Amino acid sequence: MDIPENPTKSKKEKIKIWLKNPYNFCFLAVLIAIIAIRIHYFLLTKNQPLWWDESEYLAIAKNYAGIVSYNAPAQRLPGFPLFVSIFYILGLKSEPLLRFLVCFIPSIIAIILMYFCINEMYSDKRIAIISLTIFGVLWEHLFYSNRFHTENFGLIFDLLAVFILFRSYLKKENLFFIKQKYSLVWIVFFGLVAGFFRPGNLVFLVPLFIFLIFVNKSRLFNKKTYPIWIAFLILLILGAFFFNNLPLPKHGIFSKEGLLSYFNVNNKISWSSLTVFKGFYQAINISMPNILYYAFLLGFLIIIGRFFIYPEALKKLSPDKENLDLKSDIFNIFILLSILAYFIFGLRSQAYEFRWFFPLIISMFVFTSKGMICFSEFISGLLNYKKLAILFIIVILSLGVYTQFVHADFIIKDKLNSYIQVKEASLWIKANSEKDDIILSRSTPQTIYYSERKTYGFAFMNETQFLELVNKIHPKFMIESALEPNPAAWGLTPTENIQKLLTPMNAWFIDAEKKQAILIVFEFNQQNSSNSYQKSF
Repeated sequence: MDIPENPTKSKKEKIKIWLKNPYNFCFLAVLIAIIAIRIHYFLLTKNQPLWWDESEYLAIAKNYAGIVSYNAPAQRLPGFPLFVSIFYILGLKSEPLLRFLVCFIPSIIAIILMYFCINEMYSDKRIAIISLTIFGVLWEHLFYSNRFHTENFGLIFDLLAVFILFRSYLKKENLFFIKQKYSLVWIVFFGLVAGFFRPGNLVFLVPLFIFLIFVNKSRLFNKKTYPIWIAFLILLILGAFFFNNLPLPKHGIFSKEGLLSYFNVNNKISWSSLTVFKGFYQAINISMPNILYYAFLLGFLIIIGRFFIYPEALKKLSPDKENLDLKSDIFNIFILLSILAYFIFGLRSQAYEFRWFFPLIISMFVFTSKGMICFSEFISGLLNYKKLAILFIIVILSLGVYTQFVHADFIIKDKLNSYIQVKEASLWIKANSEKDDIILSRSTPQTIYYSERKTYGFAFMNETQFLELVNKIHPKFMIESALEPNPAAWGLTPTENIQKLLTPMNAWFIDAEKKQAILIVFEFNQQNSSNSYQKSF
């Protein structure tokens, strides 16, 4: 009679066997350290004031939940606000709880997915471990991991598409409910969902399609398919020619104006986008060089150089798991070059934020890791002691992690209380107003989000326009501050006509002596509003 296996003992044995693999042990150790670091910063930032973009997303979410009235701007797709609105509908309005659920947790998921994607790509598991470590402390990602932004959701769905590409499409393996024969459908689906959360991430679909065409070139490009490609090109040219007459919406991101805002062909070519890698890996001082940046350059040059030296390798490509490391290198080159090309020749923005380039960081991490490994193995080979390679990797990685951590710590703490005045003023208004009261504010989305009162902006208005607006909507309070752009001539010192309407109710200062105000809450004297309006004509 067979004795049944103890399931508890079996699980323990499986865990022990799994942990005996040094790469699995390293993965777990690094992940625990990453989570610990991020918990520390979550506790530090859980109540930090919201910035314009953050409050706009959450104000839209509250609008979907029926709490406030706020129209979504054209550039905001509904993915992230719709997701957050579910929590509001369920009655979960605690900002720290929401920050944990929709910021902290997705940041961890994105990091884990990045590791598993790279683990699927390369036989050298050191590449995945090094990439995991760098991603865990990448200053830009660590900074935005506790802010209500869409980058992590865009990354998550992009990485799911990559994971399915390698595990299911190339390795021909079923993945849970995703069947191998439908893998392409899921790749496209997750790519589109990424864009639904963050429109800029749609650019990630381009290198995916280029790669799929590249590995399937023998099937796609032959005598039988040439007529299909010719017809496709003709349709593409005709579509571009008749773009002006296409039945596009008048407003929104899918309008002609909205679509063209992502392609600023009249601007100068943005070569400054090439500095993004130095920005991601910036040094903290002169004595501490950005060692990760040099590792990235080395890794990129080595991989590109191999294809110049051995171009015959490209002929071995096919949609299967053979030569997977080679295909992974090509895939990452496509990601890097395609996304850079879009920012340089398409968007052409002369100023940018590093988070816009998050869709290419998987390639950046791979090239950085490869550069680090190649350099360490080269030096250890010169010393005729190959086991030193791991020591060199640890030293280089530790220095890189240190610079990232120091910079992230500084910027997180430095921005911890930015816009605190807008938050406190909006909450003061909420406590001192009725639900139907109307507010004027330069910080429109923040005021709507915190006060939950209908709010109008008044930037770029002259005195006449301002008085017309006041006479039309009859606001209760106004928040005037120097925290947002102040194009109006009167700024924090209103004209004589406007002064008659306003009574200062509360103020916030930037100096201890309380002589220099940075934000003032005014109450409107409704009795004088119509008189001032009439006198201005």
